[in-house]
Amino acid sequence: MTFSNSLGPGADQINITGPLEQHIKEVEKVYSLIFPYTLCPPTLFIEIIRINRLRQVIVTSPFKDSDQHTLDAYDILARIEAFAPEDWAQPGDHHKDWQLIGSIYQSAIALYCTMSLQSLDALPTSLEMDTMRTIYGKRLMKSLKAAAESIHLVKYSLFPLVVLGVEAGYHDHPSIKVWIERRLEDHSRMLGTSSPLKARAVLRRYWARAETGWDECFDGPYVFVL
Repeated sequence: MTFSNSLGPGADQINITGPLEQHIKEVEKVYSLIFPYTLCPPTLFIEIIRINRLRQVIVTSPFKDSDQHTLDAYDILARIEAFAPEDWAQPGDHHKDWQLIGSIYQSAIALYCTMSLQSLDALPTSLEMDTMRTIYGKRLMKSLKAAAESIHLVKYSLFPLVVLGVEAGYHDHPSIKVWIERRLEDHSRMLGTSSPLKARAVLRRYWARAETGWDECFDGPYVFVL
């Protein structure tokens, strides 16, 4: 539900519980059951929830507390940037894999935060933000290429791949888009589901329109990462 809420307009979200903090506490209680299927670090998963809820609040009350919305957006982004993959990575033989997982999700969620909240004017469209988005995009691309070579991680990159696909719309680099499409096709074969192909179709339509932005890509609710 959390991932599907992110892949659609803020107004079309489904709330599992009412108050945000209550929802977060409930997720924290059961996250150990979810983690093996997503591999998203718990603290970053919570930030996705906060971004989703902030998007919903802004859409339902666009002219109310706009300054507070911006402060909340910057606070979320600061916590994402403060996450340290090397500190979170589990010790042992697969320490580098854990660190790579942390890097992938930190980059993906920083991009989701930036692009989705820029679409709602909670974060500015500025040179500083554009530079940060580009840096995280390059970092995510590098990390996903490394994950594609790992038999342990190759199946767990669907959401980050979709995020990278949205960021790729900001640049005229056909080779990156082709690489993303091929990875989504690989995911479809490995997972035995058409969901990654649906994601590819959405990204292709978004790229063809040449209008950048999270809400430009996800103008309706999508659940193809589930």
